Amino acid sequence: MKVTLTELSKRMKDAAKDLKPMLMKELAAQGLRTRNHIVRCTPVDAGLLRASNRVEVNEEGSKIKLEYFNNQIYAAVQHEEMSFNHTIGMAKYVEIPFLESLDRTMNAILKAAMESVRGKQGGVTNG
Repeated sequence: MKVTLTELSKRMKDAAKDLKPMLMKELAAQGLRTRNHIVRCTPVDAGLLRASNRVEVNEEGSKIKLEYFNNQIYAAVQHEEMSFNHTIGMAKYVEIPFLESLDRTMNAILKAAMESVRGKQGGVTNG
């Protein structure tokens, strides 16, 4: 089946309309997975630091922003101070899980985007 340039352009525009919400959904899912890993790596004393880990996905104009944060006053010190002896958790409790998750997150987003675009092609294949 041949596809005209006009038809291809229309299909790409249609796919792009659905792409951003799909990307936000997938990024939120991957962000939550990473947040759960962050929680497991967070140092524990009374448990407040672990309970305060958050992840948010927001739209900022044409960009999608994934943010991990913890609003506890001592969170940054616990994260950065390498000399603390944590019996549970570790320093760099956000950074290390985040870096470990990058490949998985990017692959999941790419796969979801490709599936979304393929779904819009209506069965048209290469060849």
